[in-house]
Amino acid sequence: MFWDTIKHFYARLGAIPKVSFAFLGCGFARAWLWWILSLVSYSEAFPSYTGSQGHLLFDLGEVIGFFLLSFLAYRFSPFFKRSPAAVLALALTLFGGFGTVIAVGSPVVGVYAAFLIIGGGVGYALLFLLWLELYGCLTARNMLIAWTGSYFIALAIWGLHRITEAGTIETIMCLLPLMSMFMLFKGFYSLPAASLPAKMSHKPSIPWKLIIVLSAFALAFGIGDAATGQNMFTWISKVGMGIPELLVLLCVLFFSKRFSFRYLVTVASLFIVAGLIGAFFVEGQAVPSFVLMNASSEIYLIMVYAIACIMGHQLGSSAVYLAGLFAGLYKVFLQIGKTLGLVVVEQVHNTAISVPVLALIMVLVTIAATIILVQDRSIVDKFSWKEQSVDPKNASCAKITEEHRLTPKEASVLLLLAKGQDTAQIAEELFLAQSTVRVHTSSIYKKLDIHSRKELDKLLNG
Repeated sequence: MFWDTIKHFYARLGAIPKVSFAFLGCGFARAWLWWILSLVSYSEAFPSYTGSQGHLLFDLGEVIGFFLLSFLAYRFSPFFKRSPAAVLALALTLFGGFGTVIAVGSPVVGVYAAFLIIGGGVGYALLFLLWLELYGCLTARNMLIAWTGSYFIALAIWGLHRITEAGTIETIMCLLPLMSMFMLFKGFYSLPAASLPAKMSHKPSIPWKLIIVLSAFALAFGIGDAATGQNMFTWISKVGMGIPELLVLLCVLFFSKRFSFRYLVTVASLFIVAGLIGAFFVEGQAVPSFVLMNASSEIYLIMVYAIACIMGHQLGSSAVYLAGLFAGLYKVFLQIGKTLGLVVVEQVHNTAISVPVLALIMVLVTIAATIILVQDRSIVDKFSWKEQSVDPKNASCAKITEEHRLTPKEASVLLLLAKGQDTAQIAEELFLAQSTVRVHTSSIYKKLDIHSRKELDKLLNG
């Protein structure tokens, strides 16, 4: 009995999916982000700006980078094949990092300081979206493992910087984008050619309902974040972000059959509602509220980036188009929320009604947004990672895909054809035009040397 238990345990360990360390290189970029934000927000090297203004300028750079690459995705993606994107990302992040370190101790004035901060934000946005383009090449399960694993790489680097005296460590932090870029292209190089994204043949349908809900959550988080007045570059903040990362990683590794984005939405809403209530209605609860809201924000970001990568994986194209749109809108509404939150805080001494009323409105909006999202199958269940892998579960589909060298798009269409879905259903499921589905179906028939759905069913059942 004991030996059988041991064997079962190691069999379970052997079944755990694994990803190459190269796919965790996004953690180097995330660690650089935390480090550079702590400098531009709290360093005396930028006397022309307050901490919130420094952070705002960096976020402005990120928004520019996110929307720029998203806008260019249809014409120029995949970006990993285009050197200007990588060169610009690397140049701006290195310039921003080294420029900021040099500026510390020798005060920098206005325009130069702003250029450093905004340029660093643009560079990080480009590097980050290149990573999401890579994650869009992975199955959804491996994408979630790589994303959550990269967080703990970032946490380890950030923690090492915190406990190490300034000097050599600052140079290392400046070079993190270079290390991240090296691992990024190592990841692309390690993938088979069939898994790499192709040029976008059409723009996928935008899940507007998801964007509206994400914007509402970003707004609520921004208001709550400003109300708590906590420093985001502390261990408390990183613990708040790390809790959902760890939970998602453990669920994907050990409880894969029960994992669902529906649970993420529910937990995120509970966290942010509890955080808002603690921030506005309970005295002395700023720190717990801050942790809860950080956890909620991280859960939502995990989900929307996963959805962008899953859609890219389904379509065999770059995830940058949707990922950039999601990230840019999140940053915009986060800053709007922070601005409103600061206004609320300033009004605390002037009125006893407006603050609770606004907080109650945000709680109700959050609850309503959650109900909308949880009840809409087209948003939550459609992106179940267990069903959306390009590697079809069905053995016949997998065999046909390999033997006839179907593209990722064709593999996704084939899997849905095998489930009996018609052209309209497939178009809705994969966010394609019906004419595009017909083109992929014709291509599949041609490669399989068949001419009808009846012949396809016979081939699959044979």
